Amino acid sequence: MWKCTALFILMSFISINAQTWNNLTYSEDQSGLEENPLKGFADLYGPQNDFPRSINGRLFGLNEVMTNLDEFNWSIIDNFIAQNKREGNFSYLQVNIDPGPDGNNKPRSYMPAFLDGQYDFIIVDGPVADICPDWNDPEILEAMVNFIDAFGAKYDTLPEVFMISLGLYGIYGEWQIGDAADIEPDFEMTQDNRVMIANRFKKAFPNTNLLARYAEHMPDPEVFGYSDGLFFSQSISTNTFFNHFYFGNLLDAYNAGQNWRNQVIGGEIDPCIQPLLWQNWPNVNTINCDPNNPSGQSVDVQDVVQTIEALHPTFLFSHHIFTDINPNPTSDEWTNAIRAQKKMGYTFFVEKYRLSASNGFPVIEANIQNTGVAPMYANWDIEFAVIDGSNNEFQSLGFQKWNLNIIQPDAVNNYRSFVSPKALEDGDYTFLFRVVNPLEAFSSSAAPVRFANDTQDANDMKGWLTLGQQTISSGSAGVSPISVSDMSISQSTATLTVGDNLQLTTIISPEDATEQGITWVSDEPGTASVSADGLVTTGPAYGTATITAYAQDGNFKGVCEINVDPLSVDIPALIEAEEFVRMNGIVSGFGKLGFIDDRDWIDYNVTVSSQSNFLIDIHASCPNCNDNLNQEQSIGLIEIKDEVGNVLDAIRLPKTNSFDDFKIATSKSLTLAEGTYNIRIEAAKGAFDIDKIEFKQDQTVGIESFEEESRLVFLYPNPTDGSVSITLGDDYYSSRIEAEIVNIYGVKIQSSIITDQTIDLSRLTSGVYFIILDIDGERAIRKIIKS
Repeated sequence: MWKCTALFILMSFISINAQTWNNLTYSEDQSGLEENPLKGFADLYGPQNDFPRSINGRLFGLNEVMTNLDEFNWSIIDNFIAQNKREGNFSYLQVNIDPGPDGNNKPRSYMPAFLDGQYDFIIVDGPVADICPDWNDPEILEAMVNFIDAFGAKYDTLPEVFMISLGLYGIYGEWQIGDAADIEPDFEMTQDNRVMIANRFKKAFPNTNLLARYAEHMPDPEVFGYSDGLFFSQSISTNTFFNHFYFGNLLDAYNAGQNWRNQVIGGEIDPCIQPLLWQNWPNVNTINCDPNNPSGQSVDVQDVVQTIEALHPTFLFSHHIFTDINPNPTSDEWTNAIRAQKKMGYTFFVEKYRLSASNGFPVIEANIQNTGVAPMYANWDIEFAVIDGSNNEFQSLGFQKWNLNIIQPDAVNNYRSFVSPKALEDGDYTFLFRVVNPLEAFSSSAAPVRFANDTQDANDMKGWLTLGQQTISSGSAGVSPISVSDMSISQSTATLTVGDNLQLTTIISPEDATEQGITWVSDEPGTASVSADGLVTTGPAYGTATITAYAQDGNFKGVCEINVDPLSVDIPALIEAEEFVRMNGIVSGFGKLGFIDDRDWIDYNVTVSSQSNFLIDIHASCPNCNDNLNQEQSIGLIEIKDEVGNVLDAIRLPKTNSFDDFKIATSKSLTLAEGTYNIRIEAAKGAFDIDKIEFKQDQTVGIESFEEESRLVFLYPNPTDGSVSITLGDDYYSSRIEAEIVNIYGVKIQSSIITDQTIDLSRLTSGVYFIILDIDGERAIRKIIKS
């Protein structure tokens, strides 16, 4: 028990009957909102001024913490976290192996010493010099896995660690190897190994926000947060085809555009534009990255407000704000940076409240809105208290979690209630509450969560939001609400197909509970999103999503696991290439798939009604393909794979006049069994575009069919060094035969009408070919070897 040092006078508050909701005033410019924790600008190099912050980051070398395969020295990270805690700040951690060049453009490596001499590497010269190891080396992979497991065991449960970047792999820990990919492509980590490393992080840090760099490298793009290094210069664009590499477009391409609802989004403001960005609001049109060189690189700056509202960032690294690069910022620069900081992340506002009491036990009810752009990503305790109007004495009523982390910016009617476990004597009371920052236990500088209400911090009650006054008489005040005692969901599992809907409902107990509001949350909204009233909509991704229904009154919840099957195409069918179910590295736009490079792939889900032979026509454009189809193919080679990765066929694409000119390349005859399964089209060799894909039944009649009718077809000699002769069975009387010659990739080499039952192959180079014969409407295919 303690007493306030100042007289607490709130003339505007009056005693209110419990049936009446009382509105509070929204204050967008409420003092202290710029200091709200877990959001805003951050730094990696040690702030040198007093710009408000709550997140400090640092990049560590693996060699600083890993001394042997199973031995670690965490002191450097522990000391960093401890310093942040003393200052009231949360920590962002990333551990790298390749930190990029030093200040003199000399390559560096943070590989632990115990791995010296156990792996191959190359030194890459140029503007971004680095030492690139073979990232698929078993010794390196084992060390990375062991480190991730130990890293998670050490830091996952600490509330002071807000974010972990996946790091480790690639230059700057950004999961790419820059110029080394051209010099030594085999050193680039395989997708299988990337998936393994990402999954290891997810397993090691189930309670900590994880940030990845590229959604295309993640095993499940929907379960990670993401960061980008060029915020406000390459963040958003409506031109999804030519600007497909912009941060927002990449998230959308991998169904991660709604990840901000559950995962942190952030990154770094483009370093080029940081020194001048805040001279204007919301931005300037262009910034010259070298003010001393008018002809230097200029960057078009994107609208700050539009970008924040589109991408929902919670934090951004902005080193210029915190350093002495500009030790005397103008008031406009400071003000504009503060405006941007307040715009990021969450902003809570209590729209209205209601107070009551029964048998002396007070009840606080509130309706909370999030007027920011993102959730809070933390579920901290709420402390409730009263101030006695007769003696100005402060009394804490207790603590409770209000699930602030699930309040979305576009959600309304977020009801919360608290029933005090402590009874109050009759009298006049002022009711208030606060969100408890867990770093308060370590630092008096830990910033409170402030609400955008004009009664926040009223009468010097720092961190407390004052609601209003209530008189308790004979233990009562109005009529207290009937609380929810239990909740269940209509079903716990469901299997749907992309594009399906499912209405989920809940059952509240007791039936006459005063507030029966439900908050619906999907952990993977790209697979299954859920509306405010529980309507589940599946797609565009497929897989598994968890839908959780939270009772807004009380800490009750129900869970439904949604298994989403991909949308299937009944074949035979001609489909647009964009009708894929999943892809990697490919760009959709202008009615085609483009920028297809080596090992990019597209998946199609097909349904076969009964086993049959199919041909797959690929409508592709490949102006850089070899014109001579008998030369080795270095561009434009496609592999068709089944759902377990077996190569069913390799198709060589013909040369086209341009990327707008499409020709057909056909697979060999593929036997597809009855059922529904995945077909993958993978680029063994890029670079080409695809317009359409046709799955068609193979009408070719093989020799077995002819033999059944005693109508035999023979080609001889085989092998041949020149021409082949055709011999027909006795039942044939045709004097006119059509013949097509295709190579082993299914590409047509020549066609002709045969009148003398001889086919000239002298112009073909040595190799294996197929001759397709049309004889009186019946077709036969024969393999021939040209020696």
